[in-house]
Amino acid sequence: MRATFSESFKKQAVEKTVRRNPGVTIESLCNEWGISRSTLTRWIRESKVQAPMKTRHDNNMNKTEKRPQDWSAEDKLNMVIACGALDEISVSELCREKGIYPYHLE
Repeated sequence: MRATFSESFKKQAVEKTVRRNPGVTIESLCNEWGISRSTLTRWIRESKVQAPMKTRHDNNMNKTEKRPQDWSAEDKLNMVIACGALDEISVSELCREKGIYPYHLE
């Protein structure tokens, strides 16, 4: 017979798993709760679909930033010109500010 778990239990299990101490393994938590690892990972995956967690990157991301493939030809040219006179370290810093990698300039 298949075990049934409440939504509250699932939510608590996901939260405890995500926030567990570094020395605690997922297997030990699954054994403690009497569930399989695949079940727990499915619950984690489903919880992210329903309510994705904010990452530090999401909080800092500027709403006006665009991916390099969304830039206009003028934006691309301006970035190449701006990086033309910079050394490698400065180019990397500018790229981080713009949310791109130096290889995007190549």
